[in-house]
Amino acid sequence: MRSPKDFLRSFKENGLRITPQRRLIIELLVNNSSHPSVDDIYQQAREIMPGISRSTIYNTMNELAIIGGVLNLGDFIEGSARFDANTEPHHHLYCEKCHRIFDIMEGTNAMEIDHESLVGFKIRSSQVTFYGICPECQKNEGNGGGKSS
Repeated sequence: MRSPKDFLRSFKENGLRITPQRRLIIELLVNNSSHPSVDDIYQQAREIMPGISRSTIYNTMNELAIIGGVLNLGDFIEGSARFDANTEPHHHLYCEKCHRIFDIMEGTNAMEIDHESLVGFKIRSSQVTFYGICPECQKNEGNGGGKSS
């Protein structure tokens, strides 16, 4: 996992100012394996910095994605992009009940694709997401309930 200094260095190298808001967002991302959305980060950040805006977090996360500081995993729930601070090659498991995302770090070699089907694409990276129900939610289903959002 990248350190806060690595993130800050990326900002500087890309000509982006380091503001107190960006520092806070980076601190919240480091060692966060929950694959947070902008709203998740906003909820945490406003407890520490009440005046921070959702748009500041949205813009910072998009800037980080552009400079390779985070992966934008896309929308798993209607309109709620999730981000991953772990930019090492890996895949994900997504629980359709509790909406948590889990990392799969082993066996993440690029998928074998027939070269003819690439039609001129040069593959830089790949990521696969498996959808299903996590063990905790399966257990809860067996008890007559399930975690829902």
